[in-house]
Amino acid sequence: MATTNTIPFEQLPHHLIVEITYNAVFWLNYFPHKNSTHAMLSPRTIVTGSKINLNKHCRLQFGKYVQMHEQHNNSLLQRTVGAIALHLMDNAQGS
Repeated sequence: MATTNTIPFEQLPHHLIVEITYNAVFWLNYFPHKNSTHAMLSPRTIVTGSKINLNKHCRLQFGKYVQMHEQHNNSLLQRTVGAIALHLMDNAQGS
């Protein structure tokens, strides 16, 4: 029985493993834990004071193919580049 992969490589690249781990820890810290010191605040909110905004932070799924803006001048060169969404920047725009 043959297995089919949707990724073009047999092993995950090291950088992708790091980003998967970062993404898992990021989202685990954004939700309150059952045995936490505070029942309503997440560990990230307690430490940084930042709260989740669904319109900003949940627009893209991990691993989604996106077109990103690239610095350009007023020429006919392309203005976007294809990329894979690995994690949000956690800035004011939520990009």
